[in-house]
Amino acid sequence: MSSSNCLLMNNNLEIPQMALGTFKTTSEKMIDVIETAISVGYRHIDCAWIYKNEKDIGKALSNEFKKGKIKRSDLFLTSKLWCSFHKFERVHQQCLITINDLQCQYLDLFLIHWPFAFVDEVILIYYYFQSFFFYLL
Repeated sequence: MSSSNCLLMNNNLEIPQMALGTFKTTSEKMIDVIETAISVGYRHIDCAWIYKNEKDIGKALSNEFKKGKIKRSDLFLTSKLWCSFHKFERVHQQCLITINDLQCQYLDLFLIHWPFAFVDEVILIYYYFQSFFFYLL
């Protein structure tokens, strides 16, 4: 990935400075969004389980890999752990779910989405009111 548009991390891996954000990208548009982003040079894709579109991103990435113009190693994939999953046993589980949904073998970066935790039940309340919350955002 080596380029002047990347930052060198302390483990000698590079992270592209510019990332494609996928928040609020709908299923219907995802394949076109990913295809266009890759074609214009994006190599960092920012995802999160709470955006509810990682499966669509995975399908779009799989399509791009099948075309043969780009490999998984050409991309830097970031996802985020949602606040309901901070318990030790849930972190690994959610990471594997994200890897599966993105149809990739690994993540380059798995962040804590927000630095506070919810109890597991809160996510149900969140989904119940999701249209209200997303309206506010």
